[in-house]
Amino acid sequence: MLINKSIYFVHIPRTGGKHVKELFAQNNYDFVLGDYLQWNNKETAHLCYPDYEIFLNFLECQKFTIVRNPLDRFISGISDDSRFNEETINKILVSQSSLNMYLNNIIFHDLANRFTPQINFLNNSIKIYNYENGLKENFFEWIKDNFNLQLKDVTALTAGHNFKIDLSNKEKQFIENYYYQDYKILNY
Repeated sequence: MLINKSIYFVHIPRTGGKHVKELFAQNNYDFVLGDYLQWNNKETAHLCYPDYEIFLNFLECQKFTIVRNPLDRFISGISDDSRFNEETINKILVSQSSLNMYLNNIIFHDLANRFTPQINFLNNSIKIYNYENGLKENFFEWIKDNFNLQLKDVTALTAGHNFKIDLSNKEKQFIENYYYQDYKILNY
């Protein structure tokens, strides 16, 4: 999403991006969003680095993103994705290699990059906000401090989670191992 033709929101899926889009829309900011348009076999709304730079034709602009605890992001992703049900989850979480193969296959074929590690979206020019700090007052203040934009609270979006899942410590460890670079670089 390009805001006021000068700020690009790098939307990492399952980190509150729909809410951010709604915030900027209801606060009457000029923005361009390529939801569900495809470029290079990916949705333009969720392009990784350097794809979004190429897609934007290397436009000189400020960039920001929101990151989230990788385990929470994964759980959010599987609970809102029709490819997953309890049986599927039990099959893929039987071992580290089965999880790795399953996620690598999804990432290769997924137009939306839902399970792509967050570090694949980052470069050294992106300002990073943590989802865990909330998407209200703290986020509004962060946007003002970093981009001199004013946001006011808007109608909240409701989450569309289909089911809840309880993971064992072993299963959580498999997920954390898969996203180890996110944990290391993002300090989770």
